[in-house]
Amino acid sequence: MRSILPLAVAVVLLAWVLAALGDDDLDQGKKVFTDKCLRCHGARADGKGPGAKILKNKPRDLTAGIFKFRTTLADGMPSDADLMRTVRDGLPAYGMPTFGDLSDEDIHDAIAYIKTLVAKGLVERLKEAAAKEGTPFDEAEAQQTAAERLKPGTPVVIPPEPGGADAEAASRGEKLFNDPKRYLCATCHGPKGEGNGPQADTLKDTWGNPIRPRDLTKQKLFRKSGWRPEDTVCRIITGIPGTPMPANPQSVTTPEGVREVWDIARFVESIAAK
Repeated sequence: MRSILPLAVAVVLLAWVLAALGDDDLDQGKKVFTDKCLRCHGARADGKGPGAKILKNKPRDLTAGIFKFRTTLADGMPSDADLMRTVRDGLPAYGMPTFGDLSDEDIHDAIAYIKTLVAKGLVERLKEAAAKEGTPFDEAEAQQTAAERLKPGTPVVIPPEPGGADAEAASRGEKLFNDPKRYLCATCHGPKGEGNGPQADTLKDTWGNPIRPRDLTKQKLFRKSGWRPEDTVCRIITGIPGTPMPANPQSVTTPEGVREVWDIARFVESIAAK
């Protein structure tokens, strides 16, 4: 007979992840989600809300647990602060409005409710995959996987800029940005960062939706997770999950790499409209 211990452990773990939340918090989170998010993201948070069809950039399927902007590595979720910043500031380039009218408590509760949908969505996906492959579905293992998935990933450590900014940093960064054998930035973003690289018209997101690279010269449209060069360094490290923008955590593992990433960030800073 299969022991019930693994399931009990998984349930306890999932409960621990959501321990700070009471039923009232989740009820309020559901209300906020329904009022503010459902129109685009849908009642199941699967990106299929009634307003999704009119948006050029399709709403994210939140149940996949793949979130664009983060200060954590891909070994877990973004931090709550990352998610709260996205909700509060919105994503102008993607048609997501700001929700600065919401209190921090309401945003926190909405994120908590979304996390329950992420957990449920992941369990459902694992069940569907098992059925498709003709393998047994392990409820306990699925619950534990969902619980682990809700934990924040390892925080990104932004390395200090070697020696601080210098007059040649942006020039060096431009060369790296356009180097076809290394960082490949211009392949998508174009030689001047205007979002018109040779692959710009061919890109798709994880769900098969067409997606264009950002025009980096339009600061307000692309700086969705901070306005400093440090934030650009963070984007180079973490990438933008769910999009063709890859993560490059290995880029800052050597002194040379740290210098190069900072130089690219200084070039991006130099072309952004103020």
